[in-house]
Amino acid sequence: LFYCIFPPQVDVGPNRPTSWEWILSRTRDGMGHNAPRELIHLLNRAREVQLQNIDIGVNVPTGWQLFTGSAIKTALLEVSTVRLEQTIYAEHPRLRRYVALLEGEKATQSVKTLSRLWGTDDATSLSCADELVQVGIFERTGSKQRVEYRVPFLYRPALRLVMGKAEA
Repeated sequence: LFYCIFPPQVDVGPNRPTSWEWILSRTRDGMGHNAPRELIHLLNRAREVQLQNIDIGVNVPTGWQLFTGSAIKTALLEVSTVRLEQTIYAEHPRLRRYVALLEGEKATQSVKTLSRLWGTDDATSLSCADELVQVGIFERTGSKQRVEYRVPFLYRPALRLVMGKAEA
């Protein structure tokens, strides 16, 4: 039923995830949790975008499908922005400064790159990054010797992040 309504893939390509996997990965925070409100928000916003596109005759779905991948992708920006501003910033105002400084940067950071970006020493950066892991802004990756912090897809559009690793 899902794939009668939605396209097989949001981003079309042989190594791209299915639409369902794409939606789940884009609404998942750094702790690996998918809050139902983000999923519902994404689908409601995708509906609004798709209706606007149909009204102007752009990106009209084919066959039985009601949505295009473009409408779903467009909807993610609002979901990302609302989650960042109304959840993270509202519930963790002390961390806002650190999160805001990530804007326009690479999606994966090390303690060294965070120290440079935030203007803090490594110990402070590590402590702050670990706090951001706890609230879901970062997911910890890499090895014990080379810890990295990656911003999940949920927050990337709002922060206008660039794919890749920051250079130390």
